[in-house]
Amino acid sequence: MNNYFVHESSYIDENVQIGEGTKIWHFCHIQAGAIIGKNCSLGQNVNIGPGVKIGNNVRIQNNVSVYEGVELEDNVFVGPSCVFTNVTHPSVLSPAHGNYTKTLVREGASLGANSTLICGNTIGRNARVAAGAVVTHDVPDGALVTGVPAKQKRFLVLADGMGAPAYNPRLRAICDALINNGHAFNLVIEKIKDIPLSLSYPVDEVQLYNGSQTDWVLKNIRSLFFDWKNRRFSTYIEQQYGHNQYDAVICTTFHTFPLRAAIEFGERHHIPVTLDLRDIIEQAPGNAHNYLGHNQGVYRFFAGIYNHINLKRRNHWLRKAQCVTTVSSWHTDILRRYNQNTNLIYNGFDEKFFHPKPVKNNEFIISYAGKYFGPPLQDASLLFEALGKLKETIPFKLKIHTDSQGAKALHPLIEEFNISDRVFIENYISINEVVNLYHKSSILLVFSNRASAETGHGMMTTKFFEAIGVEKPVLLVRSDEECLAAVIDKTQAGLAATNKEQICQFIRQCYEQWLSLGYTHQPVKNKTEFSRQVQSKKLIHLATSAKI
Repeated sequence: MNNYFVHESSYIDENVQIGEGTKIWHFCHIQAGAIIGKNCSLGQNVNIGPGVKIGNNVRIQNNVSVYEGVELEDNVFVGPSCVFTNVTHPSVLSPAHGNYTKTLVREGASLGANSTLICGNTIGRNARVAAGAVVTHDVPDGALVTGVPAKQKRFLVLADGMGAPAYNPRLRAICDALINNGHAFNLVIEKIKDIPLSLSYPVDEVQLYNGSQTDWVLKNIRSLFFDWKNRRFSTYIEQQYGHNQYDAVICTTFHTFPLRAAIEFGERHHIPVTLDLRDIIEQAPGNAHNYLGHNQGVYRFFAGIYNHINLKRRNHWLRKAQCVTTVSSWHTDILRRYNQNTNLIYNGFDEKFFHPKPVKNNEFIISYAGKYFGPPLQDASLLFEALGKLKETIPFKLKIHTDSQGAKALHPLIEEFNISDRVFIENYISINEVVNLYHKSSILLVFSNRASAETGHGMMTTKFFEAIGVEKPVLLVRSDEECLAAVIDKTQAGLAATNKEQICQFIRQCYEQWLSLGYTHQPVKNKTEFSRQVQSKKLIHLATSAKI
């Protein structure tokens, strides 16, 4: 008895091998010498030619002929009316007589409906051929190809650099999204320091400074008056990548560099440019030299001139972009003054790391892992005031992982409210250690301050998104009463605190849940919307859809 299914309307020739669990439906013809693996499904009107080899778990939809010379490896999907060929130049006057050109479809590949594969090509592992595409060349592993002839979209990605401690997670998420969507890209950034990360793609790091303070000062003066840094980078990009063909440029940055390179390359090669701004000078005009890193003496002296010139340059390039993205609704409103096609892309949480996991813990832990700037950007005084009040009734432990500057800024608060025996401050930890800390914690802190020109606007810190990723109660101290507070309210992720009493009540509620369960859990509304993968995919879609 056969351990596979063949519909009575189908024909199976002699000398055919069919694997266990395979189903062959109406009006199919399996010709002599064909080998079909286990758990395959052949839809209506499928023809398998002589000697064709089909792997396990292959799905072939209706109206497909797999001709001699074609091989399908395991887990391949073939859409309805997909067309294979096996002769490069077919002619009734010069028949091939068995001299067929081979086609190989590697494991996990997917061929869309009505796609056509010209013989002699290989479809790579997990590659995707879009519906109606005509494949005339090999398709790389993981690639998505579309159109006639089928082509993989290719992007030029430019960025300011990858600096500690997070090494530009937004940029890395964009690159991951490009790979996951089957697109090719070249990534070019400014070299800051060696990147201690294992990346699945090459990074072209451009050294613009020689490391000396004198070189840095002189080149930045040249950049201030002559835009040297942007011009030098733009020249390098054209020299190294101008011979390639791209479908679009994506540029992500926290400043004006390298906007010029992106726009000039797009204009030379007539391709759309998407500019992604993570920070803008307007978000903290009263504190910009501290928050954006320009706290050196020379920049303090030239701060007014520096900001004016760079804003003027930035706005010039923004007007020329086909698409602009940024990190908060406040940023979006500001940048739409210069480009109406400005879109909100949250930083989001990384699904690969930040997901809920109930971990019982015999300690009630309140934790934070990240940069602490201190006032005016962040103000933790309300938290410490509340903890000072609760220390006699709730056995909390406050665990903070930050740098030495953050520890120094927090020390006076610890002493003022006499909770040094409850506070444990250590240096930064790896992302895996952060995730473990979050799972063991009962409350996750996000530090901020009431939004103003001095404290900053639109501060959508990644720490918040990480917290909703693991679905732990979020305590925002102090509430910005702006973008962060609005999203906390929308997601019901926790509390955006404006006074000590709110904080005490929130901590007590979380403590009661911890006493009951041994851990805390905060269900989050619309959580998927804030996934970094979802947000990056949205950015790629915007960049792909942008028109010149």
